[in-house]
Amino acid sequence: MGVTIAIANQKGGVGKTTTAVNLATALADLGHKVLVVDADPQASATAAVGLDAFQFEQDKATLFHVLFQQTPIAKAIVHVDAARIDLLPSGISLAEGEMRIRNEAGGDMVLKEALQDVRDLYDFILIDTPPNLGPMTANGLVAAQRVLIPVKTAFLDMLGIPLLLETVTKLQRRLNPSLKVVGILPTLHDPKLKVNRQVLDELQEKLGGMTRIFPPVHRATGFDQASYNGEVALKVLPLDHPVNAYRTVAKELAHEA
Repeated sequence: MGVTIAIANQKGGVGKTTTAVNLATALADLGHKVLVVDADPQASATAAVGLDAFQFEQDKATLFHVLFQQTPIAKAIVHVDAARIDLLPSGISLAEGEMRIRNEAGGDMVLKEALQDVRDLYDFILIDTPPNLGPMTANGLVAAQRVLIPVKTAFLDMLGIPLLLETVTKLQRRLNPSLKVVGILPTLHDPKLKVNRQVLDELQEKLGGMTRIFPPVHRATGFDQASYNGEVALKVLPLDHPVNAYRTVAKELAHEA
């Protein structure tokens, strides 16, 4: 059985999807079999690799249909040739799924149950969670053994980390004792900005004793254009681009697996 990692932060715009798809690609480049689960109704990871979420909705082949409409998970997973990863797509119907989870007994376990049939097929499963602490994020944390927290090095973004860590602690105690924080990944970091440097220093000072702080992913042009083109940045940007910081993260996670 491989390692399942939830990419989580209740704050939007911190690079969760960028982290999920590029880290998955970096792990695949190391020779690992990787699945990305798009657990966000906005279907950001699905779009980021150039797939049409609307078409998967039409085909009833999204995470929602796997969780609630008895679509076999193997029929919903698609292969992304350019990145050499597999992806379980999402779509807007998952917003309805979040409401169903709230009203279903054991609703926090539905994603974990759905992944049971494919866990043995992958070395890593990365779950791209929504930008909130709602039902799908809770499902991602219950289904995972590890959680990676991307954090934009900005003051307001740092403020939400204690709440997320508190949520992780509660889920460890109540539903998933094997869940561990694998680290915090500073993102969108501009070392030229004093406030970015201050936030990075504060992350290391306040949280470095509790968990690993990975080297930051620097803000740079190219990320947005790659996403707009439906391309994985790690595959189309040069080796000296900051996106290659994800290769460092991948090597550390693979070494520990």
